[in-house]
Amino acid sequence: LGGAPLAWWDFSECAGLTLVDKSGNMYNGAFVNMDSSNWSRDIPYVNQTCSLVFNGVDERVDIGTSGKTYAGPFTVSVWVKPATLGGTLGIFGSRTGAGFSFDMKLRTLAGVQTI
Repeated sequence: LGGAPLAWWDFSECAGLTLVDKSGNMYNGAFVNMDSSNWSRDIPYVNQTCSLVFNGVDERVDIGTSGKTYAGPFTVSVWVKPATLGGTLGIFGSRTGAGFSFDMKLRTLAGVQTI
């Protein structure tokens, strides 16, 4: 695949209301319906000191519009640790005025967790 990442967030801030894009492309994430209490040192992912905790209702990080068209293959990598399992939990997505471009969700179907 090659090439540098379009965006990369390592959650190293551990404070504040912005998730900083370390790729250099300035896709910083703005907290929506969140505050600095959403940072957690209790659930860090591999080799990091912090993570974010979401309420599963209306909290999210908005990275804005990249202006990129996703015509070919691309990769999204995430670490998630849901407090409870069941239903459909949104993880990552891109939306346009006409609807979804893509979505990554954790779903429970017949007792089986799928992405």
